[in-house]
Amino acid sequence: MKFNFINYAISQIGYKEKGDNYTKYGEWYGINPGAWCDMFVSYCANKSGISTKIIPKYANCGDTRKWYEKKGLLTSNPHVGDLGLVMDGGAKHIFIVEYIDGKYIHTIEGNLSNKVKRNKKA
Repeated sequence: MKFNFINYAISQIGYKEKGDNYTKYGEWYGINPGAWCDMFVSYCANKSGISTKIIPKYANCGDTRKWYEKKGLLTSNPHVGDLGLVMDGGAKHIFIVEYIDGKYIHTIEGNLSNKVKRNKKA
């Protein structure tokens, strides 16, 4: 199932917001305009058939972090298909781990430069 999730996210690469934070992800979620990295992750999970018991439907990275923390699922050892959070005094951004090559974590991210794109993190 995680590969369906990753493949669906890959299919979204290149999607650009329509104006200031107006997206199909926000329309689906019911918050438009809105910061949409977490709505992108929730949307991809939903379209891939992943239960909200595995990936919750949130629009706020802080709420997502709290949900995973409460379940004891936060880790600093990511795997393919995991979600990652950018922390800077709190959860600021969320991404999907596409693959890891030993040096970098390769990601698929929504709301990165106003679009869905690949990125890498050391």
